[in-house]
Amino acid sequence: MSTYASKAFLRTAAVVAAVLVCGAWTKVDSKPIDASIYAITTVCIEENTEVKITDLTSLIHEGFERHGIATEIYDKLPDSCDFYAKYTATRRWDFVAFLSDARIAVYHRGKLIGFAERVGTRGVFGGGGASPDKWASTKSKIDPLMDRLLEGFPKQGVSN
Repeated sequence: MSTYASKAFLRTAAVVAAVLVCGAWTKVDSKPIDASIYAITTVCIEENTEVKITDLTSLIHEGFERHGIATEIYDKLPDSCDFYAKYTATRRWDFVAFLSDARIAVYHRGKLIGFAERVGTRGVFGGGGASPDKWASTKSKIDPLMDRLLEGFPKQGVSN
């Protein structure tokens, strides 16, 4: 192999490696609820029947409870819910099904007051990229989202 061909191969390999590494991480974004403005004691959770991740609603419920906020779960939100949460989630497949994307949003009387979301990587390796956490449990992915969303509300029973 010529020196030119060898250098071209190394450059190509470096670019491919960089793309795989850069694309291997999950993106997380959030706008925490401002606890100094919104004194939330109860949140209504609208169950999303389109989401086929069986433990997701209970994990969201547990996240609110962990921060001292009671929840009520509804198929359809009643008008009496001042604070309510809606969520979406996507499963992907790579040998087994796994949670790839999730968004949890909280509203006060129709106004978005906070959200937390994770977006799994796309592309090679089963739609979850080369991310080492793609097969991690749903709980290990949702708990940090709930804690970011509710960071202004102290965890109950946990010393900080």
